[in-house]
Parts: sequence; C-alpha cells; structure tokens
Amino acid sequence: MGKEESNGGKNYTGYDDRFSTYVWNSETRQFFGRTGLAWAKLTIFYTIFYIGLAAFAGLCYFLFSKTLTEEHPRWMLGDSLIGTNPGMGYRPMPDPDTNAGSTLIWYTLGKRSDAKFWYRQLDEYVTGVEQSVYNSDVLSCERDMKATNEKSCRVEVSQFGNVCTKANKFGYESGDPCILLKLNRIFGWEPECYGINENGQYDKKLLDDDLNEAEGMPSSLKTYIFSNVNSISDDAKRANFLSTIWITCNGEAKPDQENLGTFAYFPSNRQGISGKYFPYHKQPGYQSPFIFVQLKNPMRDVLINVECKAWAKNIIHDRINRLGSVRFEILIDS
Repeated sequence: MGKEESNGGKNYTGYDDRFSTYVWNSETRQFFGRTGLAWAKLTIFYTIFYIGLAAFAGLCYFLFSKTLTEEHPRWMLGDSLIGTNPGMGYRPMPDPDTNAGSTLIWYTLGKRSDAKFWYRQLDEYVTGVEQSVYNSDVLSCERDMKATNEKSCRVEVSQFGNVCTKANKFGYESGDPCILLKLNRIFGWEPECYGINENGQYDKKLLDDDLNEAEGMPSSLKTYIFSNVNSISDDAKRANFLSTIWITCNGEAKPDQENLGTFAYFPSNRQGISGKYFPYHKQPGYQSPFIFVQLKNPMRDVLINVECKAWAKNIIHDRINRLGSVRFEILIDS
C-alpha cells in the first residue's frame, strides 16, 4: 500500500535506522557517537584518573595506619571518648533478640526451663574464665603480685566458694539468685584505692580522710572496711586488703530495699574486686575480674529495682550516664 511495516499502528523503522546509525556511523566512522581516537583519549583519561584516585586513597590509609598500633588505642583515658570513669556490667542478661534494652531478670520459681535460661549464661561465662588456667600468659598473682603491661592475673573461680557455683545452679532454682558484677574495660585505667598512699602503702590517717570524704558510701561498707583493717596486724596485708574496688548493692528506692532481703558477696573475704587485676593492657588471655552478689530470699511476685555501685577515689557515680554503677530489675514469680 506504499506504507512502511508497523507494529500495533506504530512506525519503528525510522527509530531503528537512527539507532543503528548511532551505534556505528559509517560516514563519520563513529562508534556510539565518538571516533576511535576520542574513545582512546577517554579511556586513557579515566585510567589515569582512577589510578591516581586509588593511589591517593592508599596513601591516606598508609598515613592513617602509621598513627595506630596493635598494642593500644590511639586515644586513651582522658583523651578518649570513653574517659577515665568505668561503668559496670552484669550477668545474666535478658535475650537481646526478644527483649532489646531490657534489664529485667524474670523467671518462675520451680520452673526449671525458666531458671535454666539465666544460670546457663553464668555457667558459660565461668567456664570461659576457668579455661584461662591453660593459658601460660596468665599469671596466678599470689600474695602481692599484680598484673603487668604484658601479662594479666588469672581470675580464680575457687575463690567464690560453693554458693554461686555451677553445681548450685547459681542459686536460681532455690530462689536466691547470684548476679555477676564486673567493671567495663578501660585501657590503662587503674583504681585509686581508699587508704593507699602514692607509694602503694597503707596510711591510717589517709583511710580515715578518704572514707569521710566518700560521698554517698553506705555506712555498712565503711564499717566493713574499718573492722577488717583493724583485724589485720600487718600493714602490708592491710594494703593488700585495701587495694580493692569495693562493691555495694541495694534497692533503688525504699520499697525496693524492703523487698530485697539481704545480700551476700563472693568472694566472702573481699567485698569487691582486687586491684591486682589492673591495669588492662590487652594482655593475652585477659579475663575481666568480677564478683558475685547473691540476693537472699527476695520478695516473690514483686518487681524489685536493684542498683549496684563500685567505690574507689577515681570512680564517680552518674546514674544518667551509667558511670560507676549498674541498674537492673528482678522479678521472681512464685
């Protein structure tokens, strides 16, 4: 009929001709709108550009890596964002997948599957600590020994006695649960302990002044420290005892304190964490030191808010920023 073939009433012949000419124009000898020389120049330009870009990125990485070291962070203590005031951590913790952000320890007394979820976490944690006994880089730190920049002190699980143990299910099946408390790691941080002078020796007057100035410290802890120091006759042993980051726990409010019952701390001969484990210097096989606090017969079917604090001269308590303390809740259904 004198018309070009069409598809659905639409003419594509002209478009096909223009596209094929764009791909290869035999008259101008252009491929996709450029001659061979133009394509060669473009290829050379981008090759040089990306090589230069890669070289610049590699140089930046090389220079940046020279400011870092595997042995310690670039910024430490007061120069770092972490700062010089440690926070605290605790175990066991709720499942982060189902209870993200929760700090509630909740189970039904007599229901083994409930209790198992909590004490199994402690079981696994303590097992990991026990395995450090096979690491030759970890010191036993007996008597006056302490950690060095190269080697850390072993956390002896036997010091916690036979209450907060695997065999005892960490008290969860009996309704007297044990909570593991530890300090968060800060590279190079060491505690400034009460009653210890700059030479690491016991100073009676300094101890009196330090405890009097310890704002908010429970009187029960002060009594505990004084009574134990007075029962020790040797100053070196007093210094060893006072080289401690003391730990206290209590209900957050008056009703919580009434519902909590009493506490027991383990190891029983030191209500806190020994200073021998510090400083942390990324030593091989390092295990964070910890203590157990047992909640003895807390009120059933009542949500109880618990707050635990660490005490040393260079630990400041800030509940909002979670410095020097940790908070959790416990609910044991009957």
